[in-house]
Amino acid sequence: MTGLDAIPEDIVDEAIAWHLASRSDAMDWGAFSAWLEASPLHRECYDQIAQVDAMVRRQDFVPIERHDAPAQASEPESVKERLHPGRKIALALAGAATLVASIAVVAWHPGLFGTAPHDERMVETGALTQEVVLGDGSRVMLAPHSRLAVGDGDRRMTVIGGAYFVVPHRPGRVLSIAAGGLVVSDIGTRFDIQTDGPQARYVRVAVAEGQVSVSGPTLDQALPMKAGRGLVFDAQAGEVRIAPVAPDRVGGWQDGTLTYADTPLALVAADLTRYAGRGLDVPDELKGRRFSGTLVFAKGHSSAQDLAGLMGLVLVHGADRDRLARPDDRP
Repeated sequence: MTGLDAIPEDIVDEAIAWHLASRSDAMDWGAFSAWLEASPLHRECYDQIAQVDAMVRRQDFVPIERHDAPAQASEPESVKERLHPGRKIALALAGAATLVASIAVVAWHPGLFGTAPHDERMVETGALTQEVVLGDGSRVMLAPHSRLAVGDGDRRMTVIGGAYFVVPHRPGRVLSIAAGGLVVSDIGTRFDIQTDGPQARYVRVAVAEGQVSVSGPTLDQALPMKAGRGLVFDAQAGEVRIAPVAPDRVGGWQDGTLTYADTPLALVAADLTRYAGRGLDVPDELKGRRFSGTLVFAKGHSSAQDLAGLMGLVLVHGADRDRLARPDDRP
């Protein structure tokens, strides 16, 4: 991790300003998410600023005596002196003297956060849903046959399969969830993520409450997603489709229903495999066909049979798995 003393001053200034602004109801969360996604250094700097502030508020920050700094180091300039005059006023009005002073101390001691371990834990489900509670009170309902990796102080996650996230608003804390070729950044909201497996071609994100930011290496820019919007990402085609969703149906798999809007059959089949407990295969030529509607899933064939009927397809039963096919392809 880069020490604060090695981060350009303008980025440190911006991170401080965003951190202070996050305490206000007038915070522009969309602009903040865009700033975070603009550079990995932005997120790294912001995380360190938030950590310093949290330490000060907990009163467990022990100032480092000046003689602990390397002998050859000259006295650093005051952080206040480095700030733009308008920024100084903002800091003064926000009562941020202790935050600024503490940041100056961290700048003298760049290894303070650089040596922190990046712990990681893995949760994997079988046939049942499992609730995962994070240290800040956020909750993740991990779907059956899914996997969740949590690390970096519960701030970064990776999900394979399905999960519903309930994230309380916490100024100064941003969660990032990797899923397939996307990264979903969240400040405080409720949303659902579904992928079609470990080598995910398709990823679906739906927002029930609040707003998230969705980014990825194949996207030109971060996409803000508000409540009532859903996104389907096709990694192979590099394509994103956004459509309205009913907020009260987001995460409906927890109650036995799956609602789709213009969703690839491959992703629908992956959902039914996960939730109905029986494998459902889709031939390559049908994977990109789109489905809109609601399925009530149950164990066995029934939900897959409903899907086949709605799509004008047939369901071919196998010993352990079923397969969707065109009527003229039926053996």
